[in-house]
Amino acid sequence: MAFPAPTHDELVMRRVSTIATSPVYVLAFLAVIIEGAIDSSVMKCVADINDKGPYLGLVIPNAFELYPFLNTSIFTLDSTIDISGRRFHVGEVAGRRVLAVMTGLGMLNTGITTQLLLTYFDISGVLHYGIAGNADDELNIGDITIPRYWAHTGLWEWERYAGESFGRKLFRMAKGEFIEAEDLGCLEIGNYNDPRGNGSNMLSKICYEAEEVLPVNGTPETVEQHFWVPVDESYYQIAAQITSKSLNLKRCTNESNCLSQAPQVVTVSRGVSANIFVDNAAYRSFLHDHFNVSLVDEESAGVALTCLTNNVSFIAFRALSDLAGGSDEANEAEIFYNLAATNAVIVLTAFIRMLPLMAY
Repeated sequence: MAFPAPTHDELVMRRVSTIATSPVYVLAFLAVIIEGAIDSSVMKCVADINDKGPYLGLVIPNAFELYPFLNTSIFTLDSTIDISGRRFHVGEVAGRRVLAVMTGLGMLNTGITTQLLLTYFDISGVLHYGIAGNADDELNIGDITIPRYWAHTGLWEWERYAGESFGRKLFRMAKGEFIEAEDLGCLEIGNYNDPRGNGSNMLSKICYEAEEVLPVNGTPETVEQHFWVPVDESYYQIAAQITSKSLNLKRCTNESNCLSQAPQVVTVSRGVSANIFVDNAAYRSFLHDHFNVSLVDEESAGVALTCLTNNVSFIAFRALSDLAGGSDEANEAEIFYNLAATNAVIVLTAFIRMLPLMAY
């Protein structure tokens, strides 16, 4: 069965994200979603599915990223089950049991969906894939990136304007009192004035903060602060063996529209996520220079933080669909989103085939 590609309007909506909630806060109200919301017949189906587990959980942001996976010949669908507005697709890839679900756009949707997946089902590890913006001039549109670390760069303290800095200290609540927080740096908005002047701007500066995580195996109501979240090391070492030479990656969207270079599979150090579609050269450069990141998206850190909270293995594959504002042309995502999503699926399924049959 073929699934429809998104319309132009649906793709454009990918750029609009106004939710500013941190994914970690999702855990505070998930009990409300779960309590009394699932009837006994659905829970029986969940139990039947788990009897055949464990599963690799596939967490996918949007429909245009989900459908290439559902349509691939390597995926065999066994059944579906609907829970809390999400449809979970149960099946196999190369003999490995998988359970795929679409999250919807942004960090909040991602955190809720990942937690639902881990709460209801027997999941041994979470694999995430999709498209992303390229923040690294050494990479090209079409490349499939595999970051070692993820961070959420949408948790800010927006500083007051004081004309001149009078010494900044960030504080966080811990154990009932305020303590000085780790200095992760700030975006000095005045540095981007046009024309350039004295560097003073009433928007002042935006300072980045770490997430507060309440681990499932920790002491209740005791938070840990995390900014960079690592992927599972064993997953990363397996993924590092994937090469583009062994894969039939797409280079063209049609006969007249092709990438300038063949797509490459690249392991990189860092990726970041926020409820922001980055299409701005200055912010792109800041993120790359300050945090040494190679790509930006709107979901991966939400999956990473939820998996960290639940002590579940995680890795993400993101194909670069655009330059995040780094070119003089209009954003390239509208041209290459489908190609990038398809190539991300190709790399994902190659990774699944490399996993030991009994290790998931």
